This record gives sequence, C-alpha cells and structure tokens, in this order.
Amino acid sequence: MRVLHLSTSDTIGGAARAAYRLHSGLRSNGFDSRMLVQNKDSDDNHVYGREGVIGELSSKIRPRFDKIPLKRYPDRDPEIFSPAWTPERRAKQIAKHNPDIVHLHWISGGFIRLETIAQIDAPIVWTLHDMWPFTGGCHYSKSCVKYQTECGSCPHLKSDQPNDLANSVWQRKRKAWDGLDITVVSPSQWLGQRAQESYLLGQMRIEVIPNCLDMSVFYPRDQADGVQHFDLQNNKHYVLFGSAYETSRKGGDLFLKALEQLDERSKVVVLTFGNTGSRDQDFPVSVRHLGKLSEEELRLAYSTADLTVVPSREDNLPNIAVESIASGTPCVTFDVGGLSDIVSHRENGYLAEPFDTDKLADGIDWVLDDSSRLKKISKQSRNLAEDKFGVEKVVGDYIRIYNSLLHVQN
Repeated sequence: MRVLHLSTSDTIGGAARAAYRLHSGLRSNGFDSRMLVQNKDSDDNHVYGREGVIGELSSKIRPRFDKIPLKRYPDRDPEIFSPAWTPERRAKQIAKHNPDIVHLHWISGGFIRLETIAQIDAPIVWTLHDMWPFTGGCHYSKSCVKYQTECGSCPHLKSDQPNDLANSVWQRKRKAWDGLDITVVSPSQWLGQRAQESYLLGQMRIEVIPNCLDMSVFYPRDQADGVQHFDLQNNKHYVLFGSAYETSRKGGDLFLKALEQLDERSKVVVLTFGNTGSRDQDFPVSVRHLGKLSEEELRLAYSTADLTVVPSREDNLPNIAVESIASGTPCVTFDVGGLSDIVSHRENGYLAEPFDTDKLADGIDWVLDDSSRLKKISKQSRNLAEDKFGVEKVVGDYIRIYNSLLHVQN
C-alpha cells in the first residue's frame, strides 16, 4: 500500500509536524509512505519538494501570491485567511507517485488550488488541522457559524457584501467537493463536530483519530537535567509557555492576566519558547525567554517545567499539550476545542472555564500547591498520552481506514 501525504510543509508548523509524525509512523510499520510538500525542511528521502533555486524561490513566492485577493479587504482580521487560487500542476505530481491513497493535511499557503482536489484519481483521506476545509477561507471561525449554511458577508474580512471573497471561496469548494468521496479525519472531537455541522463536509464520512507522538522521543526526564542545562535555580516553580503573540487565538494576553492573580508569584518563573516577540511583553512574574529550541532542548524544557499553560481561545489538538503530557508535565488550559481531549480535569491537568483568567490562575496554583499531587498527576499525564496518542495505536486506526477504502480485509 502506497500512501502519499500532501502537506504544505514537512516540519514547519504544528500541522506539518503532525503529518510528518504520521508519515514516519507508517514507514516504521512497514508501509510505503511518502510526502509531497511545498517547503521541505527535513532530510527525509521520502519527502518530495521543490528543488533548486527556482523551486526555492517558487515556494517563497506562492504564499504571497495566494494572498493577493485579500488586498481588497484592508481592514480584515489579522488571522490567516486562504483563498487557495494560485495555479499549480500538483495533480500531475501526485499521479507520478501512483498512490493507492492520497492523504491531505494542511495544504494552504499557495500549495494546492482547491479545484485540484477533484482531479485526484485515488481514494482521499483528509486530516483536518483546522476549520479551513469547510469554511469560506478562514482557518478558525471564532463565533461565526456561517459555514453551516453558506459563507458571505464575512466578519473576518469585515465585509457586508454577501458575494464577497469568502462566498466565492465557499462556492468554489461546494462545486469542487460535490460528488467527491472524501474520508474526513478530525484529530479532536470538537473539530469533528464542527465538520459534521458544516454544509461542505457534513454528509461525508467523518472519524476522530488523534495525532500521534513517538513516546520514545517525548518522555519524562529528570527535572535537574533541564535546570542545569538552562542554568536555572532549584527552588522555583517553572511554568512553560509556547509564546504566541502573533495571534489572539493563542491567548497570550489571557495568560499574562492569569499570572497577575497567582497566590505566590515570587516563586514562579515562566519559561517561554518560540516567538521572540514575547520579549516585548510585560510579565508580572520572573521570566526566562528560551527562544527557538531544538527538539532535544524542547524535550528538556518540558521536563524542567512543573506544568505547561496552553491558554488558547480556540484550538484543535495542539502539539504542545500532547508533547507536554507525554513528558509527564501536566497542562493547565481553558476548556475549549480539542484541549478537553488531552486534559482530564484534575487528573492530568486543569481545565478552566473559558475565558476566566481567575480560574486559569486557580488551575496553575492547584497544580503547584501540592508536590505529592503533582507527582501523581505527572504520572497520569504520561499514562494518558501512551493510551491515546501512541504511534502504534494511531497508525493502526489509519490503516483500518485505508483498508476500508481499498476493500482490504484486516
């Protein structure tokens, strides 16, 4: 069985990493898995991307080119919006691999023109990494539910025109998806329900399978190793935060408000990683900005922290939360989106009422307040990760779907 994954990138971004982990899991289980990408960052010989100077230039230009229609909406919401209109010859590239299954992942950024999907001559599985496959172009709809009927007069575009860009993209999808037999997979119960409610995907087969994680890569380690590596003190509580201020959806502002309300702020140190823009934020507690981390350093950071905070307003199944609990580090989050698929309240973390920063602070205090309880929920975090997100289980669930599409007996 040959499975060809389509993803804008192989390792850049959470959706890309999730796709690559599945690809790697399939190969480690003896399947001919390949990836076709626009931006190749790994040295994997089974990942195929643009090559040479022209290829590199094209991969940089295409995302900008795809955004040209958005220039008509200068007051639009800053969140990502993808028209997916940029011309390409992806169908021919797909056909060259002669796949038995074509597995779509996050394909925006000018990688695939949405009409190309109808040209794929193989069974299609589509793992949703956000809401884009069933909206008029936004990747998270916030409070808008127009995707349930028909997009237009788009609040993301700040448009009051029924026949705006969102309606145009939605109509193109309606036409392209019509008659296609796509098997939709949602990593979270929440996103699966939103897809079920949508006009564009609601009549398709929808299954829920979480993203996988190699438990031999992310696992509990001695906190002292990280304290020494990052040159930290032993008598502090460390709270990890994957800094994300480029989008309000990730809730960085809510996290800062929650920190102001902690019981013992003097003992708390926030460890941030990722977006260096966090250096410009005014933290009410001590903070160490770790910057961009290698995978080895990220694994150390999880084990160094007493807990990880994921304060998203809207999210599917964020890698940071799964990686954290696999490392034995509890998560404190709001009870939104797919986070409730990862965090069981007061068992391996804390689910705060959205978007009550007092309750988020209560959750941080609750985890840090009792060292014996922290050890218990750390162990439960690891156990839950192994049960739900292990590679063998997730790969097995996907093989079941692939076999059903190819009418192969298990």
